[in-house]
Amino acid sequence: MNCPECKGHDCIHIEIRLTEEMVQFYSCRKCEAKWWENEGGPVALEQVLGLAGRR
Repeated sequence: MNCPECKGHDCIHIEIRLTEEMVQFYSCRKCEAKWWENEGGPVALEQVLGLAGRR
């Protein structure tokens, strides 16, 4: 995975199941950019928090 901000290659990838959906969290070790994806597309932090709050 390449960072969308600095194009660095050293990114952390964590996959998390929130309710019925899997989301991926990424963090760049070079520039500290952070982003979320779901099924290959970007996901806003507000949407991730909404999924995490569901029961």
